[in-house]
Amino acid sequence: MRRKLFAKTAPAAALAAVAAGMLVCSPNVPEKVDEGLITIGLSLSRPGVREADFTGTPLDVIIVLSDTVHFDDIDWHVGKGIYLRPARQESDSFVTSIYWSKNGIPATVDSATGYPYDSIYVSVDAVPSNKVRVNVRNRAPSVEYVNVEDTTYYVGENIYNDNVIVHEVDTALEVYIEIDAIDLDSDPLATTWRAAVDTTALKAYVGSEVKRVYQTPFTNFRDTIMVDVIDGNGGAVNLKLVLVRISGISPVVFDSVRVGATTFAVDGASVNYETVTIDSLPIVVYTLAQQPVLLWSASNGTVDSTGPFEAMYACTLDSRLDTLQTDTTEVLDSIHIDMTNASLDTSRLSIVVVKKPANNRPVIDSMTVDSVKYDSLARARGGALITLTAYGRDPDAQALSYAWQTKVTDRLQAQSGNEAQYKCLTDPYEDTIIVTVSDPLDFSARDTILLSVNLPPVIDSIRINDSLLVSPAATIAVDATRNDTVTVVTFARDPEEQGVSVSWAASYIPNKLSTVNDSTVRYFTIDDTYRDTLTAVVRDAEGFTAGQTIYLDIANSRPSIDSVLTPGDTLRFVSPSWSLDATVLEQITMTLFARDVDDNLRGRAWALSEGALGALAEIDPPLHTQAQYTAIDSLYTDTIIISVDDTKDAVARRRIVVNVNNRPPAIDTVKVGSFGYFVRTLNEVTHTTTAPDTLMLTGVAEDPDGDTPAYTWQIGTVVSSGASYEYEGLDQAYSDTLILRVHDAKLTADSVSLILKFTK
Repeated sequence: MRRKLFAKTAPAAALAAVAAGMLVCSPNVPEKVDEGLITIGLSLSRPGVREADFTGTPLDVIIVLSDTVHFDDIDWHVGKGIYLRPARQESDSFVTSIYWSKNGIPATVDSATGYPYDSIYVSVDAVPSNKVRVNVRNRAPSVEYVNVEDTTYYVGENIYNDNVIVHEVDTALEVYIEIDAIDLDSDPLATTWRAAVDTTALKAYVGSEVKRVYQTPFTNFRDTIMVDVIDGNGGAVNLKLVLVRISGISPVVFDSVRVGATTFAVDGASVNYETVTIDSLPIVVYTLAQQPVLLWSASNGTVDSTGPFEAMYACTLDSRLDTLQTDTTEVLDSIHIDMTNASLDTSRLSIVVVKKPANNRPVIDSMTVDSVKYDSLARARGGALITLTAYGRDPDAQALSYAWQTKVTDRLQAQSGNEAQYKCLTDPYEDTIIVTVSDPLDFSARDTILLSVNLPPVIDSIRINDSLLVSPAATIAVDATRNDTVTVVTFARDPEEQGVSVSWAASYIPNKLSTVNDSTVRYFTIDDTYRDTLTAVVRDAEGFTAGQTIYLDIANSRPSIDSVLTPGDTLRFVSPSWSLDATVLEQITMTLFARDVDDNLRGRAWALSEGALGALAEIDPPLHTQAQYTAIDSLYTDTIIISVDDTKDAVARRRIVVNVNNRPPAIDTVKVGSFGYFVRTLNEVTHTTTAPDTLMLTGVAEDPDGDTPAYTWQIGTVVSSGASYEYEGLDQAYSDTLILRVHDAKLTADSVSLILKFTK
């Protein structure tokens, strides 16, 4: 029995499948479709765009579909992505967003760029849209927690709102804020902090990107702290922390006080007024309190009010005019100011009068380690000999002497004036360095530096293309291929987990080296035989470095795919891909011809692209030079990928795009004189008549693609063209066989045998 290709009237499901297949092949979504058919078109960012990069912010996905489909009917195929429901829905299009996050990164990696990607599509009732491609180059950071005072707020990876946290402040005058952030791609993070109302109230921690302190006013307030966490590759997350106080602070507060000619900002319960000698002092209080009452008192003196906010203090001690001669201080008096308003809210401020010596202590302005200034913490490399320098001065212009001490013994090698030599141990450790500066009266000042001695960064391994070299030597020699890309990935770390940066340089052809990210570079070889030297420098936060050298010996030639032989044509690859037309259910045998000028040819491989519909089978597995492609009973497009590699891992790839765009013609009926035979399901038909007889034979055929069929009649070796053929019978009993063939413009054929029997 002959195979039935197409019925005259296709069912609705078949029409939907054909429409979906046509949609996959077509680069553009049709503007108008027949009623009842489901059509879906997918674009990225703007109509018609089929590929985009995801760098950490949601991508717009545009869906255009027939108005019989609702958004809830759509099935999403987004790989590791997450889609967000659109804010509004229109009748025939949607704009929504897609995002890559902790859900993971795509499993498929582009061999040319090294970036993972997802092929995205949607479907309705198993009818798919076209596919679009999203290259996941970077994912955004994530703020996991925010610690405000003693409260911890969980944020997590939140892409659905603006990450707003509201924290109510009680009586605290300083609010400590710390964020706990991570980057999903292990990128180094940076932060920016801003206060919407009072920019001066937000203070930084020295050496910390993730901590801040906010100095609150005495009164009720509201301010918004805005934090941006940035990974440097286009990914960012934003956080808004709203600080608010609505009650609990006394409205009676001191703003500042002037004692003699010195004005003190009041940020506590007392201020110290230092003097060599004292007799009397004018005092002025500044406050925002409404109609306060001030009560003045002193422990060793008298205070007389001279105005609403003014008073005159007089010391009554006999020693008030004596001067101190030793490096010490003496408290003469405490002046108390009690301030009360009409609501009986009260605050107290104490002014402590301190007598200081006539001679002034020395001052240490700064300390340096190897000429680098440090405030409290310095770093050095293990085994290094460093120079410590203290910069002191005497307000009284006297000569100064310096004395050095360390907690770890036997580290000081030499000392001269304000300098000392320090020898670091080879293992990581911490030491406290103390310098004492003294004047001739033994008035002294002291300062300390915490010295952290650490190890240089470590290069654990280097990956060159697909080869991982663990604990590499100082130099590495690698064979490379001409006109190829060599990808080098550095796996380095800092023993103190402070983070490292990696920089690469090429000595022979510098402009062929391209940076992918902080650890990965690509080197593009030229079509020549030569050697280039790649040098990596791994640097930690303190500037300590480790190095790696790679010698690239470029001599290997890439294998080449010369041609592919098919039954209908020889495909010569003058371009990276070739198009091949096919008929439904056709089997195409392909023979591969490849070569390698270095005689290093190793293997061949045949594969179908992701989502292919047809079947591909190798028919000579040991050699891999032949494969057979079988098309299914539908109109669609498949891609065959051919790979050839050599013994040095150089690869050549080509693509054959198979357009299954033809259906064979079918012979419907054969007329013999006035008789008609339906032959759609038959291989042959027999007609019996009385001899002699002259018969007019006519074939009727259809082509599903609309081509005009061509007819031929064959009797033995005689061939006649045309849909009709006149047969003149002999005057005897015998049988004769005619073969009717019909073919379309692409020479796809159908045939039937007609047996004529003549009787007497």
